[in-house]
Amino acid sequence: MEFNDFVKIDDHVRQIKDEPWSMYWGEQQGDQAELFSRDPVAALKEQGIDAEGYQIQMMELNGSTVSSSGDWHCKIMMVLPEEKLAFVASYRHHTS
Repeated sequence: MEFNDFVKIDDHVRQIKDEPWSMYWGEQQGDQAELFSRDPVAALKEQGIDAEGYQIQMMELNGSTVSSSGDWHCKIMMVLPEEKLAFVASYRHHTS
């Protein structure tokens, strides 16, 4: 899996740089987004986060709509290492 396209927002926004949590943003298409949904721990590990034992809460903002393999999925991840917790919000963009 390739999830290393995620951007660590902390590195770009000084207001959250010193927070005890980190935030990531990335987009994935079709099969990659599905793999992420099945194994978000692997995605976190690719960001250098030892995510074993993490509780991961995922929310798909428009999950009731029909998806096609060409749809893009925008993901925001908030990672709280002290709590071993990650929140993931996903929004699917529709292609045509």
